Amino acid sequence: MRLFRRGVSSLYPHIPGHLHTLPLPPRPPAVRENRLVAPMPGVVTRYLVEEGQRVQEGQVVAYLEAMKMENALTAPCGGVVRLQGRPGQKVQRGEVLAIIE
Repeated sequence: MRLFRRGVSSLYPHIPGHLHTLPLPPRPPAVRENRLVAPMPGVVTRYLVEEGQRVQEGQVVAYLEAMKMENALTAPCGGVVRLQGRPGQKVQRGEVLAIIE
């Protein structure tokens, strides 16, 4: 049996002569309201903003290294940043990295 990922919501196992669809659980959002959260476990490699700095929606706030890939994390809204971590810190999925006020 081989699994094929189609889009982001379903897996299609390939069994000769059969077609089945297996729904995947939803992925957690990278942001919740005004909070920037880690979408997966990893290490914060760097923050591109300083405490108290004003940011715009969509501006890159931090980089998270996970599974040997560097992921840019962006501000969910505009406002003033309150950092909740430091570079080099290991974080778990869902951990708050910054709050935008």
